[in-house]
Amino acid sequence: MSKAKQNIETFSVGFDLSSEEESNKFNKDFYLARKTAKYYGTKHHEVLLKPSDVLRYIEKAVVHMDEPISNPTAIPMMKLAEFAKGKVDVVLGGDGGDELFGGYERYRLSKIASVYQSILPSFIRNIFGGKKRFGKLNTPAGVDRFALFMFMKDKILKRVINSNILDSKTTKQFFEERYFKGFNKDFEKVFMNTDRQSWLVDESLMRSDKMSMSSGLEVRVPLLDKDLVSFANTIPTKYKISLFDTKIIFKEAFRKYLPPFLLKEPKRGWFSPGAKWLRNEDVYEMAEEVLSENYNNATNSIFEWKEISKILEDHRNKKEYNVTIIWALLTFQIWVKHYNIKVQI
Repeated sequence: MSKAKQNIETFSVGFDLSSEEESNKFNKDFYLARKTAKYYGTKHHEVLLKPSDVLRYIEKAVVHMDEPISNPTAIPMMKLAEFAKGKVDVVLGGDGGDELFGGYERYRLSKIASVYQSILPSFIRNIFGGKKRFGKLNTPAGVDRFALFMFMKDKILKRVINSNILDSKTTKQFFEERYFKGFNKDFEKVFMNTDRQSWLVDESLMRSDKMSMSSGLEVRVPLLDKDLVSFANTIPTKYKISLFDTKIIFKEAFRKYLPPFLLKEPKRGWFSPGAKWLRNEDVYEMAEEVLSENYNNATNSIFEWKEISKILEDHRNKKEYNVTIIWALLTFQIWVKHYNIKVQI
């Protein structure tokens, strides 16, 4: 873009955290964006998100999402879009690169499992199968392995959802029928295509579009150009992932255009400090209110409220790490109440 146009404006959001809250960990991309913007000579803009912003944005983010899509990164995306709209009307985003070119670490880990299962006889693998580390390597290719990486675990669902209505089979059956029935031996390719058709459109793109349009900002996604998607699907998986690397061909294609310090960085997801926010006193009090039996009559018979209260408290006290299920419950509760959803059991 810097070759095609001068005076490019770039935008990045960081998190106002203390060193005890692992500020450096959560702001790795923030600092890299600053360094990269300087490398290309862009007019760079930065905005910081404070824990107090969570209270300001969480309900607004859920409402603008329209559907109960749960991800703490919606909040910084909304604030960033609000800020960027004051400077520009259209921005470019990088959605799709990981799904098309094998960027996610889960593809590499799945490849390790596939190789492990192909070179070791089953009776040897069964010896190690009882051990947690090796047990996951025995997960068969197909919907079970996809679920290992992408589904909320049954163990936590059984704790929070009324046992009379919990049905953990429906989602698995849906994915198995739609994406994994009769798949070929190249499971990692199937995995990427499944992500592209499900996670990408129903979570990633939905979140980018809804959070940006909440401020009237339009996001374009050049990596999802139709012809590029078609071409990427023809590239053999071995050029995308290996036992030791991800997004191989993509990084090689752009090696001469990117600053060397970027190519040396390990793969990391862009994530928000939702776990830290839930330990902030004000955010915790908000979560306590929303995750209570009296918050919304429509959901009071669905969930196990005492258990949810314990999960929230244990998270705050660092006895357990429960941010994913807590955020899902917060999102669902706010969504149901705002849109006056009727729940039938």
